[in-house]
Amino acid sequence: MAKLKLNKILKEKGITKYGFAKALDLKPPSVQQFFRDGYNPKLQTMAEWATCLNCKISDLFDEEKDKVKAKKAIPTKKPQGK
Repeated sequence: MAKLKLNKILKEKGITKYGFAKALDLKPPSVQQFFRDGYNPKLQTMAEWATCLNCKISDLFDEEKDKVKAKKAIPTKKPQGK
């Protein structure tokens, strides 16, 4: 699963979790789930976040970690000569 970097983006933009909740028209305690490990948001939710944060959905993910995991997960075999 891709790791969300929502915390990092909020910090970079100087937005508090409280401010993020208000911008999304949510009660502040309800956004706490967004920051838990293993939280799996729906595409619509991520689209709302991206709009609110003025970024792309892909910006919400830690791509470097995904690339490293993908390289480790796919074993490569050398072709055997005949």
